[in-house]
Amino acid sequence: MPANINSMAYYVETPWHGLAVLLSAPPDSATMIKAAGLDWKVEMSPAPGTRLAPDGRPRSRPFAATVSGRRG
Repeated sequence: MPANINSMAYYVETPWHGLAVLLSAPPDSATMIKAAGLDWKVEMSPAPGTRLAPDGRPRSRPFAATVSGRRG
């Protein structure tokens, strides 16, 4: 069974696939995130197909929601 691992880190017990970075001491969350290669830069952008208003912001779309059997 393939592991399909791009990046990963561990402390103490080796994963079954053995495809991770071993940390020699108990990590804090920031250290583990960096060691595992999960320190991505995240940017906000409109979803594909979103129509933009003239000012560049996404246009809100009217929708109907059903709550407790009532539409509104």
